[in-house]
Amino acid sequence: LLGVISERFPKGGALALGISGGVGMMAAGLLGGPGIGYKQDYFAVQRLKETSPDTYARYVARNEKGEPATKDFPLVTEVLPNEVPPIAGLDNAKLKVITDYTAHLAKVEQARKDGKPTPEGPATTLEADLETLRTEEAAGKPVEPKLKENLTELMNWWVTTGKPNYEEDKKYLDPATLHGKKTALLYTAAVPATLAVGFLLLLLYFAATGGYKQVHLDGSGG
Repeated sequence: LLGVISERFPKGGALALGISGGVGMMAAGLLGGPGIGYKQDYFAVQRLKETSPDTYARYVARNEKGEPATKDFPLVTEVLPNEVPPIAGLDNAKLKVITDYTAHLAKVEQARKDGKPTPEGPATTLEADLETLRTEEAAGKPVEPKLKENLTELMNWWVTTGKPNYEEDKKYLDPATLHGKKTALLYTAAVPATLAVGFLLLLLYFAATGGYKQVHLDGSGG
């Protein structure tokens, strides 16, 4: 697109290129990452609410007050609040714990099949982080209080809520998150598809006018 602008609108110079590039970066920053993240959360949550509302309640992201932490689709939610409502997605920290635990169980099962000793060490990254904090505290090193509080709270949740419902939740979390990613990718594909159509129209336009021609500027006003 910058190439087309520089060739077809040469008088715009660096300012035209800077503005068009800036608009593209703003779109990527406001709608790209946050927008795709919103879509993944939205479709994953919709699927999980349909299949297992209890699992959603256990893994939903919550704020410091314990309430579901909602987020918007940047700019779009303000314009279309009913069509694109705020959504409380899944807690990535909790998903990380169950993912680690699943991988640990797979290693244990593989070791059993191979007749090898059971893998030692923490079953999750969460347990490893807490073990590191305890080691640093024992050595008299400073520990970030908020980090310790968050990790301890997450561990309490895993012991009392996450792990006891592991078998039940695992059946619904993976399909829901995969559905969210696939559907978000499908919707996002509309953007490059639209660009492809636009450039195809440019090609057809140039072909209809005798082929692409550069615009030459001279001092005679021609």
